[in-house]
Amino acid sequence: MTLFHSPDHGDSWTAISDNSPCDAWAVAIDPHNSDIYIADLTGKMSRKPAGSEQWEEISGFTGFGTVLQIACDPINPDIIYAVNGIEVYKSTDKGLTWNVKSEGLTGFGPFSFTVDPVNPQILYLVNTGKVLKSVDGGDHWSVINTNLKASYINTIDVDPLNSSVIYAGTASNGVYKSVDAGQSWQRASTGMAKDWVSAFAIVPSDTDVLYAATYVHPNGYLYRSSDGAETWSQIYEGHWWELSDLLVDPENTSILYASTYHRLYKSIDAGNSWSKLPLDMEFGSQTGNLIFAPDDPNVLYFVGNKVYRSTNQGESWTELGPIGETVVDLFIDPDDTDLLYALSSYEFFRSQDGGTTWQQMSAYYQFFPAYDLTVLPGNTHRFFVASDKGVYISQDEGATWRLENAFMPIGFALVVEADPASGVVYAGTTGKGIYRWGLKTNVNVYLPLIFSK
Repeated sequence: MTLFHSPDHGDSWTAISDNSPCDAWAVAIDPHNSDIYIADLTGKMSRKPAGSEQWEEISGFTGFGTVLQIACDPINPDIIYAVNGIEVYKSTDKGLTWNVKSEGLTGFGPFSFTVDPVNPQILYLVNTGKVLKSVDGGDHWSVINTNLKASYINTIDVDPLNSSVIYAGTASNGVYKSVDAGQSWQRASTGMAKDWVSAFAIVPSDTDVLYAATYVHPNGYLYRSSDGAETWSQIYEGHWWELSDLLVDPENTSILYASTYHRLYKSIDAGNSWSKLPLDMEFGSQTGNLIFAPDDPNVLYFVGNKVYRSTNQGESWTELGPIGETVVDLFIDPDDTDLLYALSSYEFFRSQDGGTTWQQMSAYYQFFPAYDLTVLPGNTHRFFVASDKGVYISQDEGATWRLENAFMPIGFALVVEADPASGVVYAGTTGKGIYRWGLKTNVNVYLPLIFSK
């Protein structure tokens, strides 16, 4: 990438980094002397002193990896910060030597790194799901956002026996719990050492018993809570890919199913040990959702680009369809189990014969890309689709859709979850928390959006 300069407020531009030893992926300008710093994806960093046409490579350190941001101290021109995907580095000699400044720093992928212009000992970093602050020039960091406003939401689960209780699994803050239908949230991750929650399950007959799957490459971890997320205990660690879904058999709660994006697993001892089920999908599946048939938990569906059905608790599988391209979710009508609806990244389908044949219900590229489907059942089902553009709603079996983005900030929805008892739908976003649709009145809460009917 090339750095350009305009001397006339943007009317004309000149490339100024052509002779630099590195590309201009990250850029910073020293406020004292207008020296320019650039860094690239390989970790190289260069400086162009003010008034010079030449770039000089800062070669005292090469361990950055990908440099995503550079920042200069507003008072001391010798101090420079470089941020990669995980850590903060600090130089006190204009980049000749560097030290890691990451004690207490958690999360990944910095969206913003800022030095306080008045007190440069104060630093702020925003990454996936967290806002962090240092008051000692980066020596120590602490999380300063305590609710879901900045969180990347991976899972939303409503207690089937008490719809006021909701759980949210985040990408870097663990589990959050609400006991007032989402008006306020408290972190509920005591005992959970890993913060990336990728899948969550509630035991339907005893909703104080919960399971949460976390992942830190290359291992996955499974946690169990018996007290409604007050405390968690690790019950399994395995060399498997990130879990995309967890399912508890409603009739025999010792049986659990887990899916990654291309494999299925089963436990018959409440998650303490696992065996691989005989279904290998193409690598790179988009979702990996598991769904029970509404009338028989022995019948199991798996969605992983294609849709598969097992009638014997996962011991053998049959592919349904074909169904469009890249299927991401499935809904089975609880009153007519031959009536199925499938969401792909591009469009929406219906089957009236148990999945043998399918009818395209929506326009091609209606949502692209779509991530998740949820339904408020009734005489006319209301379908909700999470997508890059926000949340789509249909009340005519997917024939027509409207984009329901009133009050919703720009940023895409990743997951939607409906509570049929209250008629409320929750949408989880990537980095902007959770939003709620379906209340009769608007109420100001921790979360920045409420839809109203």
